[in-house]
Amino acid sequence: DEARASEAILSREDRALVQTAMAWYGFYDAKVDGSFGKGTRQSMAAWQTAFGYEATGVLTSVQRATLVGNYQADQAEFGFETITEPEAGIEIALPSAMVSFDRYEPPFVHYEEKNGSKLRLILISEPGDQAALAGLYDVLQSLDAVPATGDRTLEDGRFTINGTNEKMSAFAYAATSKGAVKGFLALWDPAISAKMLRVLPAL
Repeated sequence: DEARASEAILSREDRALVQTAMAWYGFYDAKVDGSFGKGTRQSMAAWQTAFGYEATGVLTSVQRATLVGNYQADQAEFGFETITEPEAGIEIALPSAMVSFDRYEPPFVHYEEKNGSKLRLILISEPGDQAALAGLYDVLQSLDAVPATGDRTLEDGRFTINGTNEKMSAFAYAATSKGAVKGFLALWDPAISAKMLRVLPAL
């Protein structure tokens, strides 16, 4: 009852922030609209279960403060901001505290590590359909920087590549949309893998 009472006085913006925070941690994948419907309740219950709380589907004020506070700390640490690359036709949320623009090399846009972050990102944008997607899938796996071990999935309209060894980890994602192939390749030192579990969902 206390949890519901504290929730009832939240503004729509506060509710949207809770949904955004849950989405950041992978518990919510629906529209961020500030409305706590069935999907949001299920997401809250899943978050509570994951962190050892009773799965009521209603966050207490302490739980809500923990969720939102951790999310805001992540945003401050990684410096996420929406980057638009009009030359490449890309818009993406990038961790600007960890990477900085380096160069264009069509169909790639390179971002190098910043402040010793041990992360590099390559954005991908090129015209094409499933055939171009399959070609890109093969090209990325041939790169020396992408470890040969790890799961790979090529489906109709998209692919993912996971690669890891003792020196390097990699994750690539690309999909076809409106006659173009869009995606990214992230390369990082395994020492920051815990951070990447928080960065990759935002990418």
